[in-house]
Amino acid sequence: MAQRPRSGGFGGFGKKLSGTTYNQEQLDFMKDHIKAIEQFNDSVSRGLLEFPLKIHIVAKSDGSGGSEIAEVQAAIRELNKSFLKASIRFLPLEDYNYVRDDALYRFPVVDEEKLCRQHDRTNVINIYIVNKIQGERNSYSGYTHPPSANPINRIFISQKALGNQTTLKRQMGHFFGLYPTAGPIEGQRSEELVSGENCQTEGDQVCDTPADPGLDRRSIDDRCDYVGTLKDANRKFYKPMVNNIMSDNPREGCRTSFSRGQLKRMLYTATYIRNYIKFPPPADATKKYLKKLKEKYGQEGEVVFNINASTPNVQLLQNLYRVNGNFLPETAYFFEITNFRKGFIYILEGDEERGFSLLYPQEGDQQYFKDEKSNFRVPTAKGDHFKVDPDGTKNYICILFSKKQILPESFLMEINEMEDSQLNLFQRFYAAHQEKIVGNHHIEFKENKIEFSATSTERYIVPIFLEYDKR
Repeated sequence: MAQRPRSGGFGGFGKKLSGTTYNQEQLDFMKDHIKAIEQFNDSVSRGLLEFPLKIHIVAKSDGSGGSEIAEVQAAIRELNKSFLKASIRFLPLEDYNYVRDDALYRFPVVDEEKLCRQHDRTNVINIYIVNKIQGERNSYSGYTHPPSANPINRIFISQKALGNQTTLKRQMGHFFGLYPTAGPIEGQRSEELVSGENCQTEGDQVCDTPADPGLDRRSIDDRCDYVGTLKDANRKFYKPMVNNIMSDNPREGCRTSFSRGQLKRMLYTATYIRNYIKFPPPADATKKYLKKLKEKYGQEGEVVFNINASTPNVQLLQNLYRVNGNFLPETAYFFEITNFRKGFIYILEGDEERGFSLLYPQEGDQQYFKDEKSNFRVPTAKGDHFKVDPDGTKNYICILFSKKQILPESFLMEINEMEDSQLNLFQRFYAAHQEKIVGNHHIEFKENKIEFSATSTERYIVPIFLEYDKR
């Protein structure tokens, strides 16, 4: 029973969801990490891991037919909404690459090296957007190269699939260590049992995704319900997760989410396997030019967080300052802020239940600061304090240094009205305003004090996030 070919888009000729395949070396490579993935703690506080994307748009020789930048940006925005749940954020490099070649526009997979040898950027994620992806027998929506001892950092997406909100996510899932929920071996149903007793070694090796026999249009109805009647080796009926992005469900609209276990596996892969992927160093520039950039786009500031009449120790986790200690409700706190560059300053406070609210500025408070050193206290009234809210267990405070004025009411609404239980408040902030937020590679954070400097020509908000626990 378990060795019957699965039907989820495999076999025959035509369009397939994914052209990603696995060789034995790749399977063995991830198998060596099974125990470590199981023991990996994904629930501790952490900032965001950011990965650079080098976008290659393949067009016809006359320049026509290629994807529009707006389409690419929309796809990355949707990609981030799903991957922020795994504490992963993707940022495209500024210099999009345009390839004009009629022969590669409708891309034959056999010509991968011909295309990529001359265009790949080293140690970044190269995304090639082509008109069509043509294999030997099938065309594909996309494909990539899974993790291995000799990694290849490429993802291929067809133009039509770029905007469907699932293909890029699925291929990035493969890139960060996920298998199809029906298992990695093309055309063969896995040995995973419905009981889940062998879930760590069979199927997709993720235990919160049920055993999956492979899906096709006959087994999924118009309401995205599974109506198949296949049984596993123990003669138990399959109950697959048809809404999973990594399923073979051909109904695109059904595939909307990753499971918690899949997010954990991707975060592990990002932390320990794909951690060689880095933003390239800035291009050589004269000191005079860099000085001009800093004068026009630079941001620089320092925050002293005084809580319980003392300055606590802080731990920098990527782009999140973790405040050590637990604090009782009604504990008093205030800020001393130093700003060095022209711009606006806002302070948000909140937790998972309440969302964010605005602490500063209030009516009459200064929000715009000139290009000179400014030092001030928040709350601005002498001797006044904020108090730790009694609800929830974890608080976030976010000090925004912005080159542009924002409208707090609408800015907060976009965060607070986001309905996604898999995103914490920190991640919701980035999901709502991702294209405005300066990337970590453009920010220099101090380790043991809340201090930063940043220069970005594309994005204009530097958020200084503090996280602390309530007792």
